[in-house]
Amino acid sequence: MHYLSLESPIFKEAAKRTTTIYIRPEVITMYPEVLAKDLFSLNEGTIRQVISLYADINKEENRLIKLEFKLEEVYVAKNDSYTHCNKVLRETKNNTAYAETLRNITEIIPFLSRFYKIDAVYAYINRTNLNVSQTNIIGSTPSEKMVEALMLFMNHMTSKIALQEEIPFIYRNHVLEKNHQEELENYLRQIGNQNDSQYY
Repeated sequence: MHYLSLESPIFKEAAKRTTTIYIRPEVITMYPEVLAKDLFSLNEGTIRQVISLYADINKEENRLIKLEFKLEEVYVAKNDSYTHCNKVLRETKNNTAYAETLRNITEIIPFLSRFYKIDAVYAYINRTNLNVSQTNIIGSTPSEKMVEALMLFMNHMTSKIALQEEIPFIYRNHVLEKNHQEELENYLRQIGNQNDSQYY
């Protein structure tokens, strides 16, 4: 890892937490806040070390030719919003490099979606307005569909390669059972009725 060794107490604590929890009005971060909101975040105007996934796609034959992961540094030129991204996509006469990049991404979304499956639990959580954190992507606008497709493609390809190469990995398996759905709905109702952060 670029920032933390596997023996670091911070890494061990993050491994116990496994995820960042988004709740209104607070966020419980997997890593200490100074890392999560600064060093590990893609803040505008910063240079960050990342793992990039490069995918060579043959549009004519509709097939994936090659996948490659690279450790590299990127310059974060802009943090955009869904609202502004959608506005740029609607401007048909916008010929900036940014607009062209967005249009190219939207063109490959149907192709990327062939490589992953949205399971029932993910669809249930991310296709409703019940997410108390108000951070869910409901897939209703072009920019949301773009982010979702790229995120799911990256996650799926990463786990597929880890499985093929027998790399130790944490995999998530969703099963939507009736009692699970009822418990989830009840939990969301309880959270929605509370304004006390201590309750979370």
